[in-house]
Amino acid sequence: MPDPRSADSEPIGRVLAGKYRIDALLKRGGMGAVYRATHLMLRKPIAIKLIKPELVTSEDTVRRFHREAQAASRLDHPNIVTIHDLGQAEDGTLYIAMELVSGTSLKELVKTEGPLPPQRAIGIAKAIGSALSLAHRNHIIHRDLKPQNIMVGTDAEGKEQPKLLDFGIAKTFESEGPALTSTGLVLGTPHYMSPEQAKGTTVDGRSDLYALGIILYEMLVGKVPFDDTSIPAILIKHLNEKPKPPTELRPGLDAALEAVVLRCLEKEPGSRYQSAEELTRALDAAELALTKPGPPPISKKTAASAPALDAATNRATQPTVRVTGRSRPPASPASRSGSKGLAIVLGAVALLLLAFAGAAYWGIGHFLRGKATSWNEQATEASGEIPQGTPAAAPLGPPASEATEEPPIESLPEEDTLTVVEPLPEPGSGGTPSPTTAESPGQRVTPVPPGSESAPAPLPANPPVQIRCEGLSDACASLRSELQRSLEQAGLSLATASNSEVIVSLYTEEIESRTEEQFGTTFVVRTYSMEASGEAPRFGESLGMPPPEVFSFDARFGRDKLTERSRVLAQAITQSIRDYWSRRGR
Repeated sequence: MPDPRSADSEPIGRVLAGKYRIDALLKRGGMGAVYRATHLMLRKPIAIKLIKPELVTSEDTVRRFHREAQAASRLDHPNIVTIHDLGQAEDGTLYIAMELVSGTSLKELVKTEGPLPPQRAIGIAKAIGSALSLAHRNHIIHRDLKPQNIMVGTDAEGKEQPKLLDFGIAKTFESEGPALTSTGLVLGTPHYMSPEQAKGTTVDGRSDLYALGIILYEMLVGKVPFDDTSIPAILIKHLNEKPKPPTELRPGLDAALEAVVLRCLEKEPGSRYQSAEELTRALDAAELALTKPGPPPISKKTAASAPALDAATNRATQPTVRVTGRSRPPASPASRSGSKGLAIVLGAVALLLLAFAGAAYWGIGHFLRGKATSWNEQATEASGEIPQGTPAAAPLGPPASEATEEPPIESLPEEDTLTVVEPLPEPGSGGTPSPTTAESPGQRVTPVPPGSESAPAPLPANPPVQIRCEGLSDACASLRSELQRSLEQAGLSLATASNSEVIVSLYTEEIESRTEEQFGTTFVVRTYSMEASGEAPRFGESLGMPPPEVFSFDARFGRDKLTERSRVLAQAITQSIRDYWSRRGR
């Protein structure tokens, strides 16, 4: 007879510990196999996990198994599979009796359905993050988090409910040496192992967060970020290779969600989220970003009224403005006097043109005798003779004295707007500034008569942002460039000190530089810190900004990591500005 403890035998029909009849195989894993079973006394279906006999090497291993499994059994959480019983059978087989979950593993779900909708993936990740939060508070680390250990079923109300298996059990059989044991078993699954697990160094809860980041990546794009044909090659990629951004594999993913994934996958534990609660809050924010409407699309009209950037100075220039249509949006009471002044000037110019046209048609003499007003006379006397061959104009309408007055600009229908035609020269360049100023996209331009005090500027729809940076030149250049790109994508414009609504100050520094030997190669590893602060001068307030980014990279091979971390921080800064301005505009 085959040994019932042999991995090659199937103990179907066997009664374990006199209580549990093993009915069918459910799955095999790194530590053993899981079977459908029946509790004979209660006539209740359960799941039984049998530990591989080759892992049970000593009495100390058995004691550790009982200790860790008992601790895991005390975790009462809706997203953690309930442990009913544990023990050792007469033949020495270790077993765990647990809740039987109806559903499929997350691995099979992604394999059959492909990349999941972002909101569904976030929901599953948040549920597992909540389970990890409870476990970590009880000083239990999973150590073998992977989609094969996540069962996706439904609760009593029919809602999707992921459940996490095998909490803390991996620690029982964890050796003190490297990840590969003498028997060739991998304690932890290579595709989901954190760099510190791959190196065999100290592991804490942040290792679980790395694994959850891998799982979230896989749910979003349909495959893991690090794969190869051999286990050592996969582990080396975890140690040295940065993941390809999810948006490159699935265009259209939200930037905030991508930033969460990439932060989970930081090589250094100190650069990841420091707790499951912090990760869950970030997922909440990413989920909110998916449901909130983005910035309104910039039309040709609003783009035309945006401040132009001088290519040489990267500073906003003051544009001249021309009315291109017959109408404008209604002016505010504070600007009506200026609008009426502009209307009078435009009316005078129109009448002057009418006078010249009338003179061409009727002749100067007839025009002077009965139809012209005093200011028309002065204009025609100054014009001299009409050149030969001048084409006749269309017949005039009512005399100038009876002509209908141009309606005030503020009373015209909302059909046209203002168009920026060219930037004015910088102060001191000899150009003449226009008395008309342009505002931010989506706002009306209000003329300010010379010598009069302008009314307080209305709150723009999107705040012009000024960027300052102090510290390392390469880090400042990278972070400034990524922030400018992020602001542009969000519809926010850059500003100078004179017209900025938000000022962002960036600070970069090198915390540490060290030399490491890995796989026969010398690496010069630098640790950078990048942080930001913000202020709104109009209100005298400080803006809440994301926490600092602290990360390490090799000076020769990993410079692209500086760009990656700059992009993550820039996107978070941009979101902070948008959130603040949204609250201010309510």
